[in-house]
Amino acid sequence: MSKNKNFYILGISITVITVLLIGIAPGTIYFYLLPVIFLIIGLIIIWISRTAVKKKIFWTIFPIFTIPSLLFIWRQINTVPPEEFLIPENFKGRVSIIYELNCAPEIKKIDGKIIYMIPNGGILLISNKLKSGFINQKYYFVNNNGNKSEIPQMDTRDFNEEWTLEKNPKEPSRKIVGVFGWGSLGNYAESVSSQKYNYQEFFIGSYNDLKFEDFKESLHFDSLKIQKAKDCEKKYGR
Repeated sequence: MSKNKNFYILGISITVITVLLIGIAPGTIYFYLLPVIFLIIGLIIIWISRTAVKKKIFWTIFPIFTIPSLLFIWRQINTVPPEEFLIPENFKGRVSIIYELNCAPEIKKIDGKIIYMIPNGGILLISNKLKSGFINQKYYFVNNNGNKSEIPQMDTRDFNEEWTLEKNPKEPSRKIVGVFGWGSLGNYAESVSSQKYNYQEFFIGSYNDLKFEDFKESLHFDSLKIQKAKDCEKKYGR
């Protein structure tokens, strides 16, 4: 009886651990499906143990209800607050938001949303901490009267090129102005020993604008955003 009880407890332990692993770290599923395999092993051990059928049924349905609940909680914890980007009308080019600068202002939430007022130059310095996770972002052009028009979020993978293996039969127009690279985060430094700056960056324009973007102009923009961050720190103190 003692051995059977230990066998039953072993099955429960494996089941609970794998359920928690799948629920709070779902990315582990992609590691050869090992959590799923161990979950099945745990349930098999429970079913071949000498215990009441009601208990076996309970532990069998336990993952069905527990995993979705844990995944819901995990997603809520890892979701970034909704963000809106207000961009000057007719703006085209790169937009970069540099975070965690003590010399820059902090953007407060308005109605639960973080609203970024992008200047004409496309570079915004703020003190907010850069957060990553599931995003809910909206982009708008704003005219002089304050009227907003939403900018569509585009994906370069929707456009067909010579190297495209699977052609998109519904390729959008290459002249439509949209947001490319939305949700892109990173950090930048001029050298290994220099200060790193965390940023969020995207491109406003058509696919043709993005494709034929001037390389020197892009490098100049990178240098300019770092220089603005340095000037901010130098003027107001880090």
